[in-house]
Amino acid sequence: MKSFLFVINNMHIGGTRSSLLNLLKLLEREDDIKVYLYLLSDHGKYMNMIPDGIERIQTSWLSNCIYAKPTELTVIQKIVRLFAKCARKVFGDERIITEVNKRLTKRLFRNSFDVAIGFSEGEPVNFIAEAKAEKKYAWIHNDYSNLTGTKAGYDYALEMMNNIFFVAEAARKDFSDAFPQFKSKLRIIKNTIDFGGIVKKAEISDQEVNYNLEKINIVSVGRVSKQKAFERIPEIITRLSNVELQWHIIGDGDMMLDLRNAIQAFNVEGKIVLHGSKQNPYPYVNKADLLVVTSLYESQPMVILEALTLGVPVISTNFTSARELLYGNGYGMLCDNSVDGIANAIEECLKGNNLDRMRMACREFEYDNKAIVKEIISL
Repeated sequence: MKSFLFVINNMHIGGTRSSLLNLLKLLEREDDIKVYLYLLSDHGKYMNMIPDGIERIQTSWLSNCIYAKPTELTVIQKIVRLFAKCARKVFGDERIITEVNKRLTKRLFRNSFDVAIGFSEGEPVNFIAEAKAEKKYAWIHNDYSNLTGTKAGYDYALEMMNNIFFVAEAARKDFSDAFPQFKSKLRIIKNTIDFGGIVKKAEISDQEVNYNLEKINIVSVGRVSKQKAFERIPEIITRLSNVELQWHIIGDGDMMLDLRNAIQAFNVEGKIVLHGSKQNPYPYVNKADLLVVTSLYESQPMVILEALTLGVPVISTNFTSARELLYGNGYGMLCDNSVDGIANAIEECLKGNNLDRMRMACREFEYDNKAIVKEIISL
């Protein structure tokens, strides 16, 4: 029996974590592999969603000190983190983190794994670089050109990987252009989708989803961050004065204040509903007329795949990975990555029976999980 180790930062709500949970559920059913999971920080609303058949290696206290959010630390852990921060400034970030990872992996993993996978760019890849494993893989889930510092990871760690995986061709190409020395290592392995789980969760909710059915209900899901560009939504709404709509935002994040200020500045309080972060966002997506992705960039946006699984049409800003999913398919529209571009696409989508045609086209959406799982096991 082969042993697989997956390492990820934490279990906070997000597309990469959803993708990992989907994959773990599929791998749990395989008889010839044993799957282990290590979290650099054992926090997040998805903690209780880790499949029972996956063996989670207990997160180290020191690992939490370094990788958890400041608000998740005890007073003593905050002091240790402060000392570590000072040491990183004096001796260099890479030197300190590498030494810590060496000590942690030696203490946590007594046996060697057949395969170790850093299931996110940056810290998880740096971490498995020090682990004992026959083969090591980095799995990049973001547009690498937009990452800096520890989020991008260390070059030496990438050199130690047997392969570097990407969930979309656009992300692979960007990385290849920036790091031509790794070109021969790069492969595409897409995210998996839990079709049955998504449909089942869409039918249940911890609270009733009350949408005004006399209006067009638009939904956007994700972290309220610079990347998602939700703060553009209030201005977009002002360009749609002839449309009776309500825009539902599912998520939370460090730019929530900017979003609230924009809502007030454009006087659209009655047209935007902030639902906050939801462990189960699918009922909100399922009851929407349209999902709109306003992101500046993405790698392979899970929310698009999830919406299409539920038969909900999608409008997305025109970044490369969105084109791979939506171009030439009737269930989605691409638009210029601007306020006017998004507003114009929504107007076009709502003309005549365009929205009904897009819903019908969603029935043709297909995705091959089995091929992805087979490729992973073949590692």
